[in-house]
Amino acid sequence: MAFKHHSSFTPPPSEESKLWRYMSLPKFLSLIQQNSLFMGNLERMAQEDKFEGVLPSANFVHRKWKSVDDVPLPILNKLKMNVIYHETGNLQACLENHKEIQELRIRQAYAHRKSYFINCWHLNEYESLAMWDIYSRKDEGIAIISSESNFINAFSAINSDIYGGIVKYANYDCPSFTIDVNNGFNSILHKRASYEYEREYRLVFWDTEVTHTYIPTQIIEFNSNGERSISLGRASIGRSEEDIKNVEPKVSFNAKCDLNKLINEIYVSPSAPSWFFDIVSNIVEKYNVNVPVYHSKLANDPLR
Repeated sequence: MAFKHHSSFTPPPSEESKLWRYMSLPKFLSLIQQNSLFMGNLERMAQEDKFEGVLPSANFVHRKWKSVDDVPLPILNKLKMNVIYHETGNLQACLENHKEIQELRIRQAYAHRKSYFINCWHLNEYESLAMWDIYSRKDEGIAIISSESNFINAFSAINSDIYGGIVKYANYDCPSFTIDVNNGFNSILHKRASYEYEREYRLVFWDTEVTHTYIPTQIIEFNSNGERSISLGRASIGRSEEDIKNVEPKVSFNAKCDLNKLINEIYVSPSAPSWFFDIVSNIVEKYNVNVPVYHSKLANDPLR
């Protein structure tokens, strides 16, 4: 377990590409004191961006199709490959089945937001003035630098799967832009083009306890001598969207990590006073985080 790659997640250019996380002093203290990354619930994040984790308008176009005559030829050809068509020759039945599946995926995208926990990073080889302004107080901001290779090492002892990848940006009103609904991760790895300045890389934890219930099972195995052994396991059963609606979303998931393996460097805001830099340096030393701390030079005066 721990940090894992997944086919739905687009990796950065390399495992060593710089990933920045800008934060306030309280968030930095929480990270240092708890040795864990705060991963926010996507349902709560959607209170700020209502499009978090949901599908673009082109994924709803099937609602306009009353008969097979309304269906675009590429989709029609796919319907003809459906098992229902091969068994019955009824293309209208294939269309109704397709529409039901699309509606199910739409409902799941909304319902499953409660099960995802996100930690956001900024992919950039250099500091960003915009990120300092948006995600921290100018005079009390802190940024840590990490990378995918750091994640692999820092999360090695965690008992949960953490995935990571680059967010893709698109025009959600574009008639030709759709999100593949065959994997639930796809909808949470896209955002509207207006957020492209974020250059976001997301760490994701999927809490399957929200979307599934688990029942104990017995696993029976036989060795080469025919001797039987019984071990305990569990099987999962997917919850309905209605059941998931009744689940109270958790505020966060705290991903335990080794800070000395997570962090490469720490930067203090360019407009922070020298005493604030000293405080951050002392905190880092007190908690035995052995990484360099720098005072950003973005606010320095040019040479004359």
